[in-house]
Amino acid sequence: MTPEQLQHYGEQIGEVAFQYIMRRLSELPPEPEPQDRSMVSLSCAAKTLGYHRRSLLELVQMKQLPAYRVGRRGHWRVKLEEVEEYMKKAQNDKRRF
Repeated sequence: MTPEQLQHYGEQIGEVAFQYIMRRLSELPPEPEPQDRSMVSLSCAAKTLGYHRRSLLELVQMKQLPAYRVGRRGHWRVKLEEVEEYMKKAQNDKRRF
């Protein structure tokens, strides 16, 4: 949330509740950085490289981009280097035509 959105939210719920929420938010630990930055989720890869998550998912489903399923729910993980390599190759192929 942006500070403006938080301020607007604070006006709607009242000052006491807003202060409580802000105090609780400040107590939250920061999100841990992945240990191995080479294998990341599709969302993280998309944010890092400036693409949309859905675009990467479609490439994975078409088997054009290598990805690995992890965990019980089968979340996709990709190697950042492979995504960067694929995107560079795709850009080079566009320039040829």
